[in-house]
Amino acid sequence: MSKTKIVIAVTVCMFLFGCNLSDNNRVVFDSAAFDRARVAWEAQGITCYSFDIVMIPGSAYRVTVRNGEAVNVKLLYQEEAVEVEKTLEGLGFWDIPAFFGWIQDVYNEAWERDLGRGSTLYINVTYNADYNFPELIETSWRTRRPMDGLWSYTRISNFRPIEN
Repeated sequence: MSKTKIVIAVTVCMFLFGCNLSDNNRVVFDSAAFDRARVAWEAQGITCYSFDIVMIPGSAYRVTVRNGEAVNVKLLYQEEAVEVEKTLEGLGFWDIPAFFGWIQDVYNEAWERDLGRGSTLYINVTYNADYNFPELIETSWRTRRPMDGLWSYTRISNFRPIEN
């Protein structure tokens, strides 16, 4: 199972664990800001760039994208070689448009599940002021139960447009 699917599954499972099932799902997400950022990103037409991804839980990678396709992945903070295709498959996203899609999937999956009575999933996205891509997605949940506050984040940093 990919790390992306694990993060989504853990988030959803923690909602379901110990909660009475009901139709009181709550998902807090600014979909209008998300849609505006996606349109602004696409309007720029940037297809060659590199960026770092840090996933908690997970690892940190540097990804290079040329002509809209990921061509290189490096595991940060370690010297070991990384198999590009296998690593990209495990990440669940490999470029900025796919990161937008991954965030949309987190949101959609939350609505498809019964999160439990009194449960709320918070999806907070921070956008890059210069390029309009999601720099940070934080997910957390709250319930009335003592086991409160599963939290995860994925951060994109060191974004750099590059020459084709």
